[in-house]
Amino acid sequence: MNQQIPRTSAKATQIPAGNPAGETATAAAPPNVADLVEAGLAQHRAGRVTEAETLYLRVLAAAPGHADALHLLGVIAYQVGRRETAIERISQAIQQNGNNPAYHINLGLALQSLWRIDEALDSYNRALTLEPDNVEALNNRGLLLQQLERFEEALASFDRALSVRPDYVKALNNRGNTLQALQRLDEAIATYDRALALEPDLAEASHNRAEALRDLQRGQLPTERRIDPQVPRSHARSPAADPLELLESMYRNEPQLGSDGQLHAFDRPDVRIPREEGELLVQLHTMLKPQRTLEVGLGYGFSTMFFLMAMQQSGAGHHIALDPYQSMWHGIGTTRAELLKMQERFTLIAEESSLALPRLAVDKLQAQLIFIDGDHRFDSVLVDFYLSDKICALQGVIVFDDMWMPSVQRLVRFISNNRSDYRYIKTSVQNAAVFTKVGRDERRWDHYTDF
Repeated sequence: MNQQIPRTSAKATQIPAGNPAGETATAAAPPNVADLVEAGLAQHRAGRVTEAETLYLRVLAAAPGHADALHLLGVIAYQVGRRETAIERISQAIQQNGNNPAYHINLGLALQSLWRIDEALDSYNRALTLEPDNVEALNNRGLLLQQLERFEEALASFDRALSVRPDYVKALNNRGNTLQALQRLDEAIATYDRALALEPDLAEASHNRAEALRDLQRGQLPTERRIDPQVPRSHARSPAADPLELLESMYRNEPQLGSDGQLHAFDRPDVRIPREEGELLVQLHTMLKPQRTLEVGLGYGFSTMFFLMAMQQSGAGHHIALDPYQSMWHGIGTTRAELLKMQERFTLIAEESSLALPRLAVDKLQAQLIFIDGDHRFDSVLVDFYLSDKICALQGVIVFDDMWMPSVQRLVRFISNNRSDYRYIKTSVQNAAVFTKVGRDERRWDHYTDF
């Protein structure tokens, strides 16, 4: 998921750091099975998920019902976007051994990604029943409660995690976000300061602190408008990269070229769209043959890569990305077009979508395919839709990312119940909602249907 304004820290899937044999059912496993598990973990930690998956499957062939192998296959399925498979595999692991908190935490993550919120909360609570001081479970539970706008409960969960691990930077940042939502701005700023004292380069906390301070002072000028092609010249003469190889490298979490010409590791490997969602964008591009595409939120550029590949295949089109926060991502997203030698067909507008979209509408720009994956707070995603509608061409398509989030689900209900000029398109991609613009908005001035 390419978040434009990160409001929470990454919810990292737990890959055991050591031999899991002492924690789970592998204690009685034959030595060769234990060796296979360890070899699979080594590949997994190195980001070579295909090799790791092969080794875990060999474990299951030798020891059917092996809890660690089932769990780790579920982790891989989650990481590559096969969320239903992840739930199935991890649930099977829990049937074999229900006493490992990590299993329940990762099941919660998978359930949450498919917006099965109550079940996800139950999974985090089961993990905490097994290990009341598990800080990952407390943090993830807090994030889920935060998304449900149960802020006092979320705050209690983060505080409990910090009582166990006072230097847990993720929980500090998330605690600050919760305090900000409660309008307890002085406390939020103090919490961000604690996070930054521990990790001075944490871009999320820096941004969130600045936002809280702006809300407190109510006097900060809006972000300056900048349109920047973002072409790092250090690689300008190198041959064009193979798009599939580049994309595979990104999904393997290998270091990527930033706008400074240096290689950077992914600070947040969870910020990406599932492969099937990217393939959906390519399919829509092939069907629509758009002259212009636009996305809100760029991040590491996973979705941008699918747009650029579709443009390469069609030989036409121009892509626009709105994202003023590329420095948080080392400029990795902005280098994708340069690496594919498609600079002339890509534009970055380094500006908030709420400022850029009205200007594009005034300029009478029209886009035939729009992907919204920016700030996921309800009011922000609603504004992104409202303004994107101003530039969406008739028969054009708007795609919303992260349908597991309550804010996006609620927006989809609003459009379905209130905007007859948009028709929902059913797809097999559960993380995305797709609408096509079939007419003009002709509602009465006082129209409202509850959603």
